[in-house]
Amino acid sequence: DVLCIQELQLSRSVGSDNEEQFELPSWLKPIVEDDVYDICLPPLSELEVMSNRNQRVLGIDDPVTSALMYRTDRLKRCNDNESISSKRKESEDTSTCVTACFYGKDQSGLENVNWPFVVSSIHLDATSEVKRVGQIGRCLRRARAFIQHLANDDDLCFPSSLIAGDMNTEINRGSCVSAYFADESIGAPKDVDMATECASSLRLFPGTSPSESQIEEWIQLYNEATSVAYEQCVTLARLETGPTRAAYDHGAAGKEPGDDLSDSFPSLQSLPAGKGV
Repeated sequence: DVLCIQELQLSRSVGSDNEEQFELPSWLKPIVEDDVYDICLPPLSELEVMSNRNQRVLGIDDPVTSALMYRTDRLKRCNDNESISSKRKESEDTSTCVTACFYGKDQSGLENVNWPFVVSSIHLDATSEVKRVGQIGRCLRRARAFIQHLANDDDLCFPSSLIAGDMNTEINRGSCVSAYFADESIGAPKDVDMATECASSLRLFPGTSPSESQIEEWIQLYNEATSVAYEQCVTLARLETGPTRAAYDHGAAGKEPGDDLSDSFPSLQSLPAGKGV
């Protein structure tokens, strides 16, 4: 019913009105043009920013973005997305996070989904836990804003929210992102968990412990994530998806950060740790 896409490469073209636009790739066009799915993308201004960045860095002006597709015969998109987005910059879609609000359509099999729910297609930052915490927090704030606006009630604070995409983190106990989750399988972190995840996030060499100041900053970030979840009256749980990647764990025996894996792919095994949100 909903597809959350990351790193979708668009191409620049000229429309029938001679205005420049960004075009979907050929493999994706048919299902959108045939009205099987509709697609949600960031605003043109955001795509232009990504296009300019790629032109400057890569010499290619094609923007790469997250996107959200949904079945038009099963789901109805709430028409308040633009009014929510216009209220504040933080509520706008970006190239790494696209959010929309839906109802189930009548006689679609989803007619009992008569309360709006929010879906975010997200691509969390690959290197910064600070940015990952901020991105998830943004999703939670936007989900609540959608529901409050639709209900015209500033006190309404129980949005149903689905966040899916490329997490770039295993959300292990002790990670700051895990502070958003009310998941019994994670549990409350111990000091050793916090130190382990801090070292992993900072890409410290195996056997190197974080400094006292690094641990303090890590704990502060963890507490900030906890506060955001509390303020937005949202707790997340993870959906078990099974293996989601094939790679060496950070600090795997005999491997250093940045080692090339290309000559070892045939021997790699899918790791069972990956979970979706």
